[in-house]
Amino acid sequence: MSHRALMLALLADGETMVSGMLEGEDVLRTADAVRALGAVIDRRGDGLWRIDPPETMKQPDDIIDMGNSGTAVRLLAGLVSGYDLEVEFTGDASLCQRPMNRVIKPLREMGAHCTATGDGLLPLTIKGGNLKAIEYTLPVAS
Repeated sequence: MSHRALMLALLADGETMVSGMLEGEDVLRTADAVRALGAVIDRRGDGLWRIDPPETMKQPDDIIDMGNSGTAVRLLAGLVSGYDLEVEFTGDASLCQRPMNRVIKPLREMGAHCTATGDGLLPLTIKGGNLKAIEYTLPVAS
């Protein structure tokens, strides 16, 4: 839930306050990614965070390193695909061996440009923008 709270706050109109935020390494990586996309994040206390989103999402200055957070990289890949940005994601050695094709395939069908290493592995670059609606059946339950 903490990953999703940060991402929804990035998309929100105005400041978001979140209490009960998990503060583990994966969530901290998501917070760094949300910052890289332009949000201002302040930790106000144990599990209490304030997120102020940018007026428009900004182009990150650097590659976004998601550590070992597969959930976050998959969700963020979809999120940034809807914007006219080019975002590169990477991760630790373990995450760079986990397949991303289950996200890449539908994003490509919607019109996002996705470039991955090898057979759909990180690093993954997403160039988003004007996506189109598709009908998609998941080949594997999520």
